[in-house]
Order: sequence, then structure tokens, then C-alpha cells
Amino acid sequence: RAATGVRVMSLGAGQVVASVAPILASDEE
Repeated sequence: RAATGVRVMSLGAGQVVASVAPILASDEE
């Protein structure tokens, strides 16, 4: 997971948040 996290950060925090936010939201339900 650590390696993936580093890659995600490289892509851009903004894009990551926008892509992960909806996934986490649906995951909580």
C-alpha cells in the first residue's frame, strides 16, 4: 500500500482526492 500511496501522490493530490472521494463515500454506506 505504501508504494501505491507514493504513486498516487505523484499523480497529483487534487486528482487523487477527486477520484478517491466518491469511492470512499460509497464504501462507507
